[in-house]
Amino acid sequence: MVKIAFVALALLAAPTVAHATEFALGKSVRPHDVDLALTLGVVQIEYVDQGEQPNGIMNRNRPLSVNLRLDTPAWHGLTAYALAGVNTTILSHNGSGNGYRMAFRQSFGWNVGAGLQYQIAPHWAVRGQYLTFRQMQSDHPDREWFGYGSLSFVYLFY
Repeated sequence: MVKIAFVALALLAAPTVAHATEFALGKSVRPHDVDLALTLGVVQIEYVDQGEQPNGIMNRNRPLSVNLRLDTPAWHGLTAYALAGVNTTILSHNGSGNGYRMAFRQSFGWNVGAGLQYQIAPHWAVRGQYLTFRQMQSDHPDREWFGYGSLSFVYLFY
């Protein structure tokens, strides 16, 4: 039992900053989604433009999040990381169902996520990550939780 506690403590103490500054441009598998991220040390600022098109009517989530990012030590160019932070989101949806009137609402919340990043060249990496957003002031119960997964190209500044 002591060994398990020691290993868990070592894993918690192991996260480091892999790169001082990096910029990422990502795309989801869905056709209307894109994201931008800037990482400065352990702080990652991320903007997501997530579009949903149920029944041909466009709805959008646009969260801007500020996260604390903890990286594991790189292993042959592969780095795992965890994210946790706060966000503000502009939710837009078709309010009337006729495709003409849009309703907008800003809400605040928190988010968590994880990802894998693989360095493919001295200043370039690819990464996959997933973020889950929780909106605290949403008047649309179906939008209180939403997730976003993407693949990104990352430029690493040294």
